[in-house]
Amino acid sequence: MVIGKIQHGAFHRWLGKKEGEPITGADIEKGLKAGGHAAKMAAFAKAAKKFKHKGKRDHAHKLYGGKPKSHSATG
Repeated sequence: MVIGKIQHGAFHRWLGKKEGEPITGADIEKGLKAGGHAAKMAAFAKAAKKFKHKGKRDHAHKLYGGKPKSHSATG
């Protein structure tokens, strides 16, 4: 299986957004409806929204109660 080079920001460019802007559910639906390569990028964006991204706060406390984990810069 051959996997091509991942082009960072390609879906953002296709949508006409800057790379730092969030991709919304409506953006993903737009890409899925377009078909072809845009649909593949949209499907990946949909899956990537579920990834654990480094630096984001742990929101498990909202689901299970208790206090949120400390995310200090020193430790």
